[in-house]
Amino acid sequence: MISTSNNGVEFVSEDVIDLGKIDNFDNVTSINIQESTHWNQMWIFYFLFDKYKLYLKYPSYYAASSQIGEWTLQGKKSDILSLLNFTKSSDIIPINRIYSLEKNSSCNISFYNGWYDIESNQNTLSRWSGEKNDTPSIEIGCNNEESINVKLNFSPLNPENNLSILKDGKKIMTCPNKYCEINNINLTKGKHILSFDAKLSPQQPGNGDTRYLGYAFSKIVISKNV
Repeated sequence: MISTSNNGVEFVSEDVIDLGKIDNFDNVTSINIQESTHWNQMWIFYFLFDKYKLYLKYPSYYAASSQIGEWTLQGKKSDILSLLNFTKSSDIIPINRIYSLEKNSSCNISFYNGWYDIESNQNTLSRWSGEKNDTPSIEIGCNNEESINVKLNFSPLNPENNLSILKDGKKIMTCPNKYCEINNINLTKGKHILSFDAKLSPQQPGNGDTRYLGYAFSKIVISKNV
């Protein structure tokens, strides 16, 4: 049996090949891999697997696992979600223009339910809420007790809408405008869900877009309260 492909030739990027430089850092023992692309993930695994314990966040050619590595391989950050004041500059190792290694901090964050893919409009990044009609939420996991601050920038599809912040299902603040800031949210050790609950259900925008949309978030910043 002969199989052919019309997709052409794919090349391994120089940025992925550069990851071999990690061999020069003696303090790196285990790495979380958050790359979801099959091609890049396969080659990242190829260049690193025989030297380090690797933990893949997304399944593809290999099974996913819990992110318990000492370091995380970070790609170029082009998203609206960021974590500030949790990682010291000395715990960041730049590899090249795309990748860096960051020593895992006391807290980590990730998108949970209710989000569409990231979009770019006139160089402004945003994510719409409303996917599967779920309440948009993020997961925060901390190794210790922490106090955090949250800053949000968002725009509702329907100007009559109203947004509330919930921590683990309990309402802690209402945000009627396009900007919201709340300080001193106490987190116990472990995982927590921060949700952004809208008064109105997601709606279709009426411009040919068949999605049901709620809010377009342009910034979600979680910072350590110091």
